[in-house]
Amino acid sequence: MAPAQMYLAGYYTQRGDWGNALVHATRACFLAPLPNAIGLAAGHARRMGDHGQMSELVGKLQPPDAFRVPRGLGVYHWAVGEFDAAADWFEKSIDQRDPWGSIYFWSWYGRDVRSTPRWAVLMRKFNLPESTA
Repeated sequence: MAPAQMYLAGYYTQRGDWGNALVHATRACFLAPLPNAIGLAAGHARRMGDHGQMSELVGKLQPPDAFRVPRGLGVYHWAVGEFDAAADWFEKSIDQRDPWGSIYFWSWYGRDVRSTPRWAVLMRKFNLPESTA
């Protein structure tokens, strides 16, 4: 059930419907408190102005160098529209060899990151040409 909630949260994010995105991200976080779900819920809490919930959730993404945490922080920054910061954290997830971190590049999470100047650097880390997107 958590993957469906994550999918719906991402869908509503792409539509700019932060309220529904927060509902589904929070459900996903409750069902499976994985870093990506926590990051998505934290990002939408920030978008909705709930800085208390956002701080509590971001606090769970510690320490930042723990396995899978960069993925969660990348999703957080993506959700709030900070695509350069998202690229930084996704790059760290690549360095950790987090397989799920790389999958995000090929979904809507990566669409916005592909528009940053960092895209070429990230593709080189995968040993892929920039035009692979």
